[in-house]
Amino acid sequence: MEGTTTERPRRRAAWLVVAAALAAVVVSQSLVFSVCVVRGASMRPTLAPGERVLVFKLASDLGRGDLVVLRNPDAPDDLLVKRVVGLPLERVGARGGRLYVGDRSLAEPYVLPGTHAGDLPPAEVPPGHYFVLGDNRAESVDSRVFGAVERRLLVGKVVLRLWAPGGGT
Repeated sequence: MEGTTTERPRRRAAWLVVAAALAAVVVSQSLVFSVCVVRGASMRPTLAPGERVLVFKLASDLGRGDLVVLRNPDAPDDLLVKRVVGLPLERVGARGGRLYVGDRSLAEPYVLPGTHAGDLPPAEVPPGHYFVLGDNRAESVDSRVFGAVERRLLVGKVVLRLWAPGGGT
């Protein structure tokens, strides 16, 4: 019988630690991170349909080239994955199939050769907004259609590819 009185508090403490750890995972999953499944081909070749990505919801340091998950401004229940190409107060446009930020042609190593941005008259990205495009421009509904996206519509920044169809990462 020795030790039984101390055994229960230790067991209870262990269960409390496990419960706290599980609660922390659930809270971080819902408030800090999210797993999203890529739908459609708008981010090919970077991301394939069915691929899962980890999204950091608290990201505040968005930069050009970052992949973001956002609410579709035209259908807020739909989530989209796009690439940030224009930051607040920058002038973004396209001519001759090339994307320009200010007067500088933007190098886009993530798009397939021959991909064209189309023609867009230069426009300033409003404060608190981002200009986003899909890597597969021919298959993407993006800022060329719905304009620059308000920061409040950005769910978060893609920080990790978790799983790709066919088992690749």
